[in-house]
Amino acid sequence: MNRRLVNPVVPLLLPLVAGWAVGAVQTGPRAVPDSPVPAREAGRWLHLFPGLKAELVACEPQIESPVAMAFDERGRLWVVEMRDYPYPPKDKPPLGRIKLLEDSDGDGFYEKATVFAEQLLFANGILPWRGGVLVTCAPYVLYLRDTDGDGRADSVEKLFEGFATENPQLRVSHPKLGPDGWVYLANGLRGGRIRRVGKTDAPVVDIGGRDFRFDPLQPDRYGAVSGMGQYGNAFDDWGHRFVCDNRHHIRHVVMDERYFVRNPLVAAPGAMEDICELPLGAAGAGIRVYPLSRNFTTSNLHAGTFTSACSVHIYRGDALPEFYGMAFTCEPAGNLVHVERLRSQGPTFRSRPVRDGVEFLASPDDWFRPVYLYDGPDGALYVVDMYRAVIEHPEWWPPEWRNRPDIFLGQDRGRIWRIVPEKGCVRPTRTDLSRASDAELVSLLAHANGWHRTTAARLLLERMPVDRTSPLARMLRREARHAEDPRARFQAGWLVVRAGLLDEELLLDALHDPHAAIRQAAVVWAEEYVVHSARVRDRVLALAQDRDAAVVFQVALALGQMPDDARVVPVLASIAGNHAADRWIRLAVSLSVPAKDQAGAWLLEQIVSGPDAQAQAELLSELAELVGARSQPREILRLICFAGKLADARDERLDAAALILLRGLLDGLSRRGKKIDDFLQPASATTAEARQALSAGLQAAASIAAAAEVPVQRRTDAIVLLAYAPALQAMPSLQRLATTEPSQALRLAAVQALARRSEAEVAGMLLRIWPGQTPPVRREILQALVRTPDRTRALLDALEKGDIKAADLDPNIVRHLTHTARPDLRMRAQKLLAKAIPPERTQVLARYRAALQLAGDAARGRQVFQKNCANCHRVAGLGLDVGPDISDTRVKTPEQLLNDILNPNAAVDGDYVNYIVTTRDGRVFTGIVAAETSASILLKRAGGQTDAILKQDIETMQATGQSLMPEGLEKDISVQEMADLIAFLKTWRFLDPTTEQKAAVKQKQENAPR
Repeated sequence: MNRRLVNPVVPLLLPLVAGWAVGAVQTGPRAVPDSPVPAREAGRWLHLFPGLKAELVACEPQIESPVAMAFDERGRLWVVEMRDYPYPPKDKPPLGRIKLLEDSDGDGFYEKATVFAEQLLFANGILPWRGGVLVTCAPYVLYLRDTDGDGRADSVEKLFEGFATENPQLRVSHPKLGPDGWVYLANGLRGGRIRRVGKTDAPVVDIGGRDFRFDPLQPDRYGAVSGMGQYGNAFDDWGHRFVCDNRHHIRHVVMDERYFVRNPLVAAPGAMEDICELPLGAAGAGIRVYPLSRNFTTSNLHAGTFTSACSVHIYRGDALPEFYGMAFTCEPAGNLVHVERLRSQGPTFRSRPVRDGVEFLASPDDWFRPVYLYDGPDGALYVVDMYRAVIEHPEWWPPEWRNRPDIFLGQDRGRIWRIVPEKGCVRPTRTDLSRASDAELVSLLAHANGWHRTTAARLLLERMPVDRTSPLARMLRREARHAEDPRARFQAGWLVVRAGLLDEELLLDALHDPHAAIRQAAVVWAEEYVVHSARVRDRVLALAQDRDAAVVFQVALALGQMPDDARVVPVLASIAGNHAADRWIRLAVSLSVPAKDQAGAWLLEQIVSGPDAQAQAELLSELAELVGARSQPREILRLICFAGKLADARDERLDAAALILLRGLLDGLSRRGKKIDDFLQPASATTAEARQALSAGLQAAASIAAAAEVPVQRRTDAIVLLAYAPALQAMPSLQRLATTEPSQALRLAAVQALARRSEAEVAGMLLRIWPGQTPPVRREILQALVRTPDRTRALLDALEKGDIKAADLDPNIVRHLTHTARPDLRMRAQKLLAKAIPPERTQVLARYRAALQLAGDAARGRQVFQKNCANCHRVAGLGLDVGPDISDTRVKTPEQLLNDILNPNAAVDGDYVNYIVTTRDGRVFTGIVAAETSASILLKRAGGQTDAILKQDIETMQATGQSLMPEGLEKDISVQEMADLIAFLKTWRFLDPTTEQKAAVKQKQENAPR
C-alpha cells in the first residue's frame, strides 16, 4: 500500500487570495507549477480529454481536506472533511467535520458553508437519509440529524460498531444505497466484528474479507456481503457492484455471499473479478498509469502504476453522454483520474482504458489529490480534490521519514471540481425533490440523469408505498414494458419487492421482460417462489436456455433453491456443457448441485456423455473435486466406475476425461483429509469394479506422465494423479520427472505430487532433486520440506551438512523455521541459522558499522553507486536491472542496508542465485537464470550480458548458493563512502532531479492532451 509522496522540500504555503472564481480550462501550460496553486488558478493545470473543462465548485476556506460528498434531495452539497489525516490528534478533539454547502446565487459556486457536525475522527463517507445523513466514522456508522432547524446535528445515533480503526486509509467507507434498498459499505480491508449498537442480544458479524450491508428501514437486519472494497464502492444502472483497493482499480463483485454459504464444500476462488484487460505490474503493482506530475512512490516497484486507487465510480450522468456507463477511478498518488470503457462478458465485464497512454484528468500540480467521484443533479461528474502535499500514511514509511515537516501541509485546503463539456452551459439546477409526489418520483425513475433516478428511488424507499395500485407495480406489467425505460422498470421492480407488492403475475411478467438485466433480477426475486409455484419454477428452468449468459448464470444459482425437482440435474448439465469456458457459470453450477441421490456423479455423467457437450478440463475437475469433498460412498464409487467405462471406450477425449475425473475426485478427498482406500474396503461387485477402474487409471497416468510426445497439459494432469498411485508405481517416476524433465512446468508438477504423498522417503527424494534446480522448483521443494515435522528435520539435517545453504532459504522459510510451534525444531533452526554470517564478514561489518554514525552525503553517494553498483542494480535512473531491485528502501534501516551490501550472501533471493553451467563441449557459463523454456535457459550476468544455452547441450547445472553480487566490496569503498552510499539509497527520491528526470517530466508535459 504505497502512495506517492511530494518532495518534502516544499515552498511555504502561499497566502490565500480573496474573491474565488470559477476556473475552467481544458489544457494547461507546459511548465510544472510551484506548489501549492491557489484555487482560482488551479483549473489552468488540469489536463482533460478534448472537449471537456473543469469548473470550480467549492474550495478553501469553505472546505478543508475534503474526502467525500453527496447532494441531498434539496440540492444541498454535503462534504466530509478529514483534517486530521494522517495522524489522530493528541490531547485535543478530532478535527473531522461534516459541512453543508449551499449555492445562494445559483452561479454554480458554493459560497455558503455550515458546520453540520464536528469532532469526527477520520469520518470518510456520507449518504443522505430521511432528512439526515448516514456517516461512516470507524468504529461506527452514525446517523446524524438536525431536529431543530439550526443547521447543526443535534441528534447523533450510533447504528453499528466494531469496524477496524488501525489506519485512516483502511476504514469502512463509501455508504451506497443499492437498488435493492439496502445500504452497502466498503470494508476498508481491515474488517471488524460488527454489531448493532445498544442491542445486547444483537448478532456479531465478522466481515473479514467481505463487505457489509444493512437495511436502513430496519437496521436490525444486517450482514456480510461479498467484496471487499478499500475506499471505493459503486453501482451501475443494473445493480452490478464494483469496488477497488490501492492496486486494483476496478473489481466486479460477481456473486453474492449467500450462495457460498449455501454450499460450503465448494472451494471457491472468491467472489470478485479483476475486469481490466491490461496486465498488473510487477510485485503486485496495479496497471500502468500516465501521470504528469513529479510525485514518486514509496515503493519504487510501483512507480507509474496504480498504487492508491480509490473511489471507483460508474458515471450515470447526462452532461457527458459519451462517457455514460464508463468506469472512473481516482489515483491521488499520481494526481489523476483514470477512465475505462466496460463491456459485458457473461456474468461479469471486461474493461480497457478509453485512450492509450493518456488519462481522463491529470495535473502536473503535485498537490492535486482526487479522492472521490460523484454524479451531480446537473449530470456533471464531480471530483473531490483533497489537495495535500502528502497522500500517504506513515505506517508505510521508513522510521526516518515519519516526522517529515510537510505531513499536514494542505490541511486547510481542498477543492471540488465538476467536469462538463467545454462548449455549452451546464449549470446546477435549483433542484428540490423533497416535496415531489409519489407519482412524480416514480416518473423520475426514467430520468436521463442517474442522480435523479437514485434520489427518487431513495425517497420512494423512505416513504415505502404499500398500495397495490401503485404506479411502481404497473411499470412491471407486460403491457407497459415497451412504454417504460428499462432502467425505470428495473428500479421499480426492486421497490415493489421491498414494499411486498410482488405477486406471481408480476414476477412472471418480469421473467418474460425483453431486457436481460430485468430477467436476471427477476430470477433473483423468484428464488422465494420456485419452491411453491410451478409456473415460476417452469419459467426459471426455461431461462436456462436464455440468450444472455448473465441470465443463465443467475438461473444456475437459483436451481440450488429447488433440489427436489428431478429436472435440476439435467438442466445444470445443459448449462455446464453450453458454458463450460465461463468460470463463473461453472462455479454457479457447482454451488447448486443437489446434495443427495448421487447428483454430482449423475451430473458429470450427463456432461461427458451429452451429444453436444464440449466439456473442458476445468469443469470436470471442479465438479469431480466437489464429489470428493462431499465424500458420499455410493457417489464416489459411481464416479470411479464411470471413469473406468470412459477409459474402456478407447476414445482419446473420453480417456483424458477419465483421468481428469479421477484426479479431481482424489484431490477433493485429500482436501477433506480422507483416503480413497477407505471407500474401497467393503466387499461388493461395485467396489471390485471401482478398484479395478482406479488401478487402470493410475497405470494409464504413469504411462502418460512419461510420454514425451503427449501435450504438456495432459502430462501435468497425469503427474498430479500420481500423487495418489501406489508408491512402487509412482515414486520412481516422480523422482525421474522432477530431476530430468526439460519442462519446468512438469518438474514443478512432479515436486508438487511428491509433496502430497505421505511416505517417509519423500524428504530424501526432494533433497536429491535439489541440486541444479531452477529457483521456482527450489521454492516448491522448500515449501514441501517444511510441510511436516519429519521433513523439516530432514531440511535441518541438510542445512547442518551443508547440502543446502542458509542463503538458499528465502525470508518466509527462515521465519517459518525459526518460529515453528515445535520447540525442538525451532531451537535447532535458530542455532543453525545464527551461523549464517561467516567470521570474516562479521569482522568487516564491525569495522564498517562506524559508517552508521557518520553524516552521509547523498550526492557523493550517487557517484559511489554509479562506480560500484550500477553494473547490476538500477536506482534513480542509474544502472542496469540485473540483480534484485534495491531502490525500494522504505522499510530498510541503514543497518540493514549495510549488512546487505557487505554480506550479500546472508539471504539471497532465489531468483538471483548465481548458477554455474557446464556444457558438453567443456564451456562454463555463470549467471542468474533470467528465463527458461523446455528447450533452453537464459543466463544473465553483471553488466546485463546474457547467454542462451540449449538444455540438450548442458552437462551439469549447479546453483552456487551465492549471490551474483560479490563479497569484498569494502576493498573499493571507504567507511565515509559507505555512509554516502547509504545516504543515497535512503534519500535518492529527495535529491534534485537529474537531467534525465527533468527531461522525462518535460516529455510528459509535452505529450499531455491539448
